[in-house]
Amino acid sequence: MKGKQRRKKSRGAELRTIAERTFQPTDLLTDSEVAQYLRLTAHTLRCWRSARSQTGLRFIRLGRQIRYKFSDVQAWIESNAHGTAA
Repeated sequence: MKGKQRRKKSRGAELRTIAERTFQPTDLLTDSEVAQYLRLTAHTLRCWRSARSQTGLRFIRLGRQIRYKFSDVQAWIESNAHGTAA
């Protein structure tokens, strides 16, 4: 493919993209989308799943694919909040 070069997005651009996106509660997110949203690595999510850790972050298995419902991600964040509300 002469003359056409594919530009790779920088990590900062990916984070801005995920942060700017509006999710609906029923949206199903990929590992990488959830990792970007939580500012974790996809590897961390895989470890939590495989270790059956007590993180409580629910996931959905669709054949070989893993998805996370956005409302479950939000609920997990709220359940891990500590301290007093402002």
